This record gives sequence, structure tokens and C-alpha cells, in this order.
Amino acid sequence: LSEASRKRAAGVFRRCGVLVMKDVVSEASVDAFRTALMKELEPLLESRARVRSWLLHAIKNRVALDALWEDATARLPDELIFNRASSYRERNDARIDMLLPFAEPYSNVELTANPFVLPVLRSLLGSRAVLKSINAVVALNRSHGIQDQHWHRDTGLLFADDDDQHISDVHDRQRGVHLPPYAINMFVALRDVGASDGPTEFTLGSHQWSETWAEDEEAAGDSLVDTTFALEKGSVVLFDYRTVHRGTRNDGERERPLAMLVYGREWWSDVVNYGQNYGGIGTVDSLDSPARAVWQAKEQYSSMAKVDNDEDEEQRQQEFKKKKLFEFFARLWARQLVAQLRQD
Repeated sequence: LSEASRKRAAGVFRRCGVLVMKDVVSEASVDAFRTALMKELEPLLESRARVRSWLLHAIKNRVALDALWEDATARLPDELIFNRASSYRERNDARIDMLLPFAEPYSNVELTANPFVLPVLRSLLGSRAVLKSINAVVALNRSHGIQDQHWHRDTGLLFADDDDQHISDVHDRQRGVHLPPYAINMFVALRDVGASDGPTEFTLGSHQWSETWAEDEEAAGDSLVDTTFALEKGSVVLFDYRTVHRGTRNDGERERPLAMLVYGREWWSDVVNYGQNYGGIGTVDSLDSPARAVWQAKEQYSSMAKVDNDEDEEQRQQEFKKKKLFEFFARLWARQLVAQLRQD
């Protein structure tokens, strides 16, 4: 990458909070990543389908969740999605986030240290930028009832609003102090992504918005730009962790897989999404009310339980977590499952 191209790319990113780089990963590397991913995901999707089938049965026959979980015929505690919750997460119905190992083909240097992308990342995050995690985000197709995701940032701002700050209006859109990025997501298109395939939608410039970004959105008025990008296989999207975005509904016939590599400054880590997050339940602040209740129940249990570090206690805690994850998925999938029953 030439010095002029690097500066131009970094400048676009600083203004927009998003940068698209076309055709930077070879077809061979992309295909190897996608093939390995789908092979790993297939048994998890089969497990997911079985759990949803049992939930349909429970809704139709008014079976309580506790009774279904204990049903020896269903054997739900043995299902793979409850036993792989450290790597399989479902943030929204039919939108899956897989945490992948630092191993080939996922760790292929063409993805992790791409010669076109790495100079841009280092100019934005510093020369000591670190690859924090390798993930895949898979939007299942329309048959799974996937909908547009809510607008969000991947985490809150590094420094939230504080009445005691020595600089007034530090987060003000016009007069405030705008910090450089501390983390950047890198999407790699594992297939061509068109307008109907559920592309990610970004609000350009929102990485400079405050914690209460609805006010900045209103202030932007007619200058507000929400946009998606048609991507060819092997193209890359870099976006600031603070950029407001959402996944859109996949109306295509196939799933839409994206590789997602998270880069950050050496001192930063994502404890919200990949810290103590179990199966996508998340932390309390990031949840809606039903999911928050699930998490608080788990936390209450953990604080009350006496951990003796023996195998029985560890097993009990693991079973408790699996059951709470089952309840979380039941709530997450409820609307689409009820709609499916009405159609049938």
C-alpha cells in the first residue's frame, strides 16, 4: 500500500468512522475460512433447530419451560448450543456470533496481517495494535424470520459523560474533544453481499457522537447519512467500535457469513462482548428487560452460592448457566416461534 493511499484511507476513516477496501483478501483464503466456519457451524445449527422444535411443541401444548428443560425425552441439557456457549452466541434471533480459535484457516496471515489493511490499522491504532479476537457473524436467511437489528454501538464510549470533568462539554459534537479510536472491527465478506443479503448499515460520522447519541442524531438533521455497502467476496470493511450500526434483514436464500476480526490498542479489551459473556446473554447494561432478569438471576445465584471448587459444585453451576441460557433463547426466539405456529 502506497503512503498516499494509506493517508487517504486513514483520512476517510477518521471522518466517517467506516472504510471499505475492495478485493484485498484472495478467493482461496476466503473460501478456506468460509468452508471451515460452515463445517463448525452446521452441528450447532442442527442443535438450534432441535431446541426450537421442542420450544414449538411446548408453546403449542402449554408446557412450562422448567418442565421442558427437565424432560428426559428432549434431553435439552445435552444440546450442543448449551455446551458451546463460550464460542456460540446469538445476539438477536437468527444473528449468530461465533468466537473462533487462533488457528488455520482462521488465523491465515492474509486475514490477520493483510498487507493492504495493516498499514491503515497501525496508522489509526498505533504501531502496537493487537488482534484481540477472530469471530464470524452469520445472518441466517429469511426462512428463520430474521429482522433488522436495533441500532447500537458495540460498546459504550471509553469515557462516559461525567459532571466532574475539567473540560465542559467534552463530548459535544461541535466543541468537544474527539479521541482517536481504541478499537476497530474488520469485516471480511466471505460471499458477495448485495442489498438483499443483510448488509450492515452504518451511520457515517457517528463515532464522534456522545454517549447520548440520539441527541447528535437529531442535531445532524438532513446531513445524517445511514448507508450500506455492496461487497464483493474478499472485500473488507473497517469501522470504529464507536460507530453506530446495525445488521439488516437477510432476504436472500442463503446465510450471510462475515469474518470479523477485532483489533485494539494493547491496553484495551472487550469485556462487554467477550469477557464473562455466556452464550450471548451479555452484561446487565447491554440487555433488554427479559434478558437482564435472566442475567441478574444468574448473578444472584453466584453471589449466594458457596464455591468449594469441587467437581459437584462446578457441575451445578454449569447446569445452572445452561438452563439460564435456554431461558434466554426461549425469550429471544418467542416472537418468531409464535408467528410460525400461527402460519401453520
